[in-house]
Amino acid sequence: MSIWVKICGIRDVATAQAACEAGASAIGLVFAESPRRVSIPQAREIVQALPDSVEVFAVVRGFNVEEIRALLSEIKVDALQIHCDDGMFPDFDFGIELVPAIPATFLAAYGAAGLNGRRFIVDSPFGAGTGRPWDFSAVAKLGGNMILAGGLDTKNVQKAIAQAKPWGIDVSSGIEIEKGVKDVTLIQEFIRNARQA
Repeated sequence: MSIWVKICGIRDVATAQAACEAGASAIGLVFAESPRRVSIPQAREIVQALPDSVEVFAVVRGFNVEEIRALLSEIKVDALQIHCDDGMFPDFDFGIELVPAIPATFLAAYGAAGLNGRRFIVDSPFGAGTGRPWDFSAVAKLGGNMILAGGLDTKNVQKAIAQAKPWGIDVSSGIEIEKGVKDVTLIQEFIRNARQA
């Protein structure tokens, strides 16, 4: 089975469609404070343009339960990605899959046993969106439904997959020509390299 690939931080329909055509398994729409943040109208336009076969993640950080529920009432997505810097996440039923994004340093120290078989994102120890590579082999023993993120790009994705052995991978800044601006050629190259790993 080929590796699952998420392209995160997409802000427009054309890039979302290009990612789908390149073979992306999922895209991420960022609602947290970020150069990649989208508005509800932008998000709706992107979602409506995508095939049902591609998952859509709503990405949040620092939202309370009421804010999350309000967001999900406005936009239809397949999964909720919550960034949890302390490893703790709200285990509420939001009506869709909750995918916690947890720093690699926390998971390397404490493991993933508390995640109860759910999909989870291993984020860079340097923080989400920094684009800095790190020691991907540090999380190789986590196994399960691990999605590797943070510091991935077209040049290191194959090595990262070999070292960490993830179920899936997630990229954002590593396929940008400037902060928040994705490059279609880099998206295509990233997915091609990942699938060849």
